[in-house]
Amino acid sequence: MPLALNTSHPLYSNLVGLIAVDDDNVIKDLKNTGTTCTPDAAVTLSSGTYGRHFRTTVVSNNSKGVALSAVIPFGTTTAPNGTVVAVLNSVQSVSGAARNSLLTNSAAASSMPTICLNSAKQVGVSNATTAPGTFTTGNIATGANMVTVTRTGQTAHQVVLNANDETYNGGQVGNTSVNNGINYVGGFAAGGYGAVSADFVWIAVFDKVLNSTEIADLHASLGANNTFGLITAGAADATAPGATLTGTSSI
Repeated sequence: MPLALNTSHPLYSNLVGLIAVDDDNVIKDLKNTGTTCTPDAAVTLSSGTYGRHFRTTVVSNNSKGVALSAVIPFGTTTAPNGTVVAVLNSVQSVSGAARNSLLTNSAAASSMPTICLNSAKQVGVSNATTAPGTFTTGNIATGANMVTVTRTGQTAHQVVLNANDETYNGGQVGNTSVNNGINYVGGFAAGGYGAVSADFVWIAVFDKVLNSTEIADLHASLGANNTFGLITAGAADATAPGATLTGTSSI
């Protein structure tokens, strides 16, 4: 059955966007039903540890990923504080460019911190217009992982791996702007700024800074067949992990 939001979840009121592959093999923003998620022809669908995912690819330091018809706000003037959570079944490769972001905004003025990876697949934070900040010592080179970035206005940020397995507390990364937010998954679609090939299961955006308990609870709620605390119902995967789902990657 289709994925449905858990409106009783303590963080539901703070949920700004939730992207996933629904049971009809269509990539959707489950929070914003009017938003269209348009995958590049190179995007493929499959399944793994946490269920269905879509895989972005890298070509010449550019991303072949998923474009969103509307920006999911993050770090804006009306909501300067927030959190982005990305649940990945795996990371395939990272481009050789400076800003290998998982999530980006095509607006050049955008400067919110977003999750990025270096060549060792270590997690860090990047502005959409500047090079990454400090990376954690851990990496997500193998297996399924949840990576979280919080933003406290123009004061501080935090990077968290899985259930607080590793955290990095940093200062200001980026400025508050009305243009801030996410409208592309997988990196930058043009310009050669950087991209990541990864298997995205969930992308959740919140308008509050999640604390360590909230992050740990979200991680603990993850399970096979797209089980997640923010979801009340989901369909079991039609395939074994790693197999290709039937259907196409386009809307």
